[in-house]
Amino acid sequence: MEKSFTYLEQEIGRSLFPPLAGPLPTPSPVPSAPQPRELMAIEEESERLARELREVSRNRDSLMNQLIQLSQYRGF
Repeated sequence: MEKSFTYLEQEIGRSLFPPLAGPLPTPSPVPSAPQPRELMAIEEESERLARELREVSRNRDSLMNQLIQLSQYRGF
């Protein structure tokens, strides 16, 4: 679960403009720890979101590469 949250935090940081200098701020007040039965749902949801975000990032990168190629082609 920590791996998913770390990835999500990094992607959130990359998407912000202007970018944050350092980690995301800690929420105030700090939320209480979830119940053990809720942890499974939180883990599944965070992994699903991380998978979707990876796919979106790959699609974004692919589209940016296509845009660059088309811009170069148009320039010739």
